[in-house]
Amino acid sequence: QPLVPALAAGNCMVVKPSEKAPRSAEVIEKIIDGYLDKDCIRCVHGGVPAAEALLSQQWDHIFYTGNSVVGRVVMQAAAKHLTPVTLELGGKSPAIVDKTANMNTVVNRVFAAKSLNQGQVCVSPDFVLIDESREEEFLDMFSKQVAASN
Repeated sequence: QPLVPALAAGNCMVVKPSEKAPRSAEVIEKIIDGYLDKDCIRCVHGGVPAAEALLSQQWDHIFYTGNSVVGRVVMQAAAKHLTPVTLELGGKSPAIVDKTANMNTVVNRVFAAKSLNQGQVCVSPDFVLIDESREEEFLDMFSKQVAASN
């Protein structure tokens, strides 16, 4: 989310997509390389070593979307340079299903939301709050949806 406003405000940036979603990272890099000024925005691939190398640098601001464990690492690294940080941490997005819900719609939407970018989205549902009378139905249908996707 912060990429477009930050660019519009004239900022330069480095984007490091999740290594857990390599195809999405490739698409992000392709868009950046194909349509944006390489003097203003770069895409860095890699896992923990790449993230640590980036975090050792001094930045004007750091945006991070992900889990709270890595969020703490980002915050500690930023504190060394007194760098402001925006953290979008997951784990706060339940799917809420009441007893009147259309279960086909629920299963399709929860599966799509959880699968988007391999779940590396700040609003990806991490758990389902469901009326007990519909729990088994949901679990059965969702399990079949997952199996069919493999």
